[in-house]
Amino acid sequence: MTAVVRNGYVARWRVVEYEASPDGQVVRLYADAPAAGFEEVRAGRYRRLVPWDELDWFGYVRTVAAWRDLPVLVLAERDGQVRVEYLGGVAPLALEAGLTRTEPGVYQGWVPRAEVVAVQEVRTP
Repeated sequence: MTAVVRNGYVARWRVVEYEASPDGQVVRLYADAPAAGFEEVRAGRYRRLVPWDELDWFGYVRTVAAWRDLPVLVLAERDGQVRVEYLGGVAPLALEAGLTRTEPGVYQGWVPRAEVVAVQEVRTP
């Protein structure tokens, strides 16, 4: 299992990757520790606005894996368990595996971390 589950926008700026959020002509970069040029927006959260043309890379990152031979999105980790969301699109398989329907077409559940395999980050530029 990866040390950190990442799902969302990411930007590489000056060789460092940050959680990011597009905002018109700029991208908001977020850090968990103080850094030069970043302002504290709340305790333990720092932000810097950077023009698009200064970024080395910008894209979307998803953490995907397999659980019981089903393709899943890894959403979170806690206490030896992993929150997964089924990606296969066949509702009866998700239900049979023990996942819960959280909204139409979405099946999620907490599963043992040891059962989640082939974890990888997928990047979409």
